[in-house]
Formats: sequence, C-alpha cells, structure tokens
Amino acid sequence: YYDVMARLRFNYTDEAFKVLTSMLERVDNDSNCLTFNYEKGRIRDDFGEDFVQIGSNFPFPESGIAVVSFLHGFVGVIAKTDGLHICPQLPSLLDFVQAQINYLEVLLTIRVSKQNSSAIYHLTIPERQLSIDLFRGSCYYLSSLK
Repeated sequence: YYDVMARLRFNYTDEAFKVLTSMLERVDNDSNCLTFNYEKGRIRDDFGEDFVQIGSNFPFPESGIAVVSFLHGFVGVIAKTDGLHICPQLPSLLDFVQAQINYLEVLLTIRVSKQNSSAIYHLTIPERQLSIDLFRGSCYYLSSLK
C-alpha cells in the first residue's frame, strides 16, 4: 500500500501500477493467496517463504490493505471529515477505472475515464447525476449527499 501510494504521490503512476499488478499476480499465484494459518500447519507459502518473512497476515497484514491503493490511489477516492475527495490518477495502461463505494450509507458508482486529451479525466457518479471533466492532478470534493 505505502509503496504504491508513495509512487503516486510523486506522479510515478505507471510504476505504481506495475507494483500493484505484480503484487496481485503474486497473491493470485499462491494456492492460499499468501495467507497463513500457522495453528493448522500452513507456515509457508507456495514460494517457500514463512509467515514471518512475507508478513501478509501476521504480524503486519500488508496484503489486506494493498488493494486499497487501487481505490485510494488510482480511483483517488478518500473519505475525510469534510466529505469525499476524488483525486484520480490513471496509469497509461488503463482507459478508465471504476469503483462502487458505500459513503454515508449511500451506494455510489465512481467512474473516471480518460478524455481525448491525456490532461483531462471525465468523472461520473450516476447516483448524483454528476458528469464533469477534471484536469489531471485536480480533485473533486463531494461534501454532501443531500
């Protein structure tokens, strides 16, 4: 998570996406998705690493929060006290990203797509009848659902 988010912070979007996809492929290629149950004898993953070396669920559950970097980083959705902040960063390999979130008990579909110009994103939230263009690097703030 922190590796991906740090790369995004300094606009290394494609590199951040490579880290995320390689991490997800690694999890997908392990028969137990890099989870361990040392009480039942699963102390090693399919790559021969033990639960202390990889840290996927004990003592530090990095694998559990790694996929959140897709939502927080690439879709750019972060809930804060003053509302929902949407600051997308799309890698060159993706034309759009989409996520469904539950915000204040309201299900929202957030879709960000590239426009003809690589400097402009198009943000849609159908449940709010929202359809706007954003300059790359800018944010949209959803402060109320009323």
